Amino acid sequence: MIFNNTCANNGNGIGLYSNAVGPVTNNKVIGNVLRDNLGTGISTGGYGHSGPHHKGLTASVANTFASNVFINNGGRNGGQANVHHGETGGDLWTSNAFESSAGVPSYAQWEVHNSSATVIFDPS
Repeated sequence: MIFNNTCANNGNGIGLYSNAVGPVTNNKVIGNVLRDNLGTGISTGGYGHSGPHHKGLTASVANTFASNVFINNGGRNGGQANVHHGETGGDLWTSNAFESSAGVPSYAQWEVHNSSATVIFDPS
């Protein structure tokens, strides 16, 4: 459980990524504030996209991302949230909010490379 944290002015905010051992699964990332990070506020995925020996074993699977607030992330690259930084499957994103401060460019909200691998509820 990653709950009620503030990640500000970092290279990146929160990352759930499996590089060698995994998968990274069944985590709950709820109620966090991700602000002014050079990279994405939250990034999720795994190295499993690079070969059949890793497929599915190094991935982000069945994690929940809810009620997080993203403010001015992604200035260096990407969007506010990168939901597919590698292999993912069955992650759920819901009730997340995206904001930008006055005078700061608003970057893309989602960086999505394969929308079939996750579920995003974005009522806006």
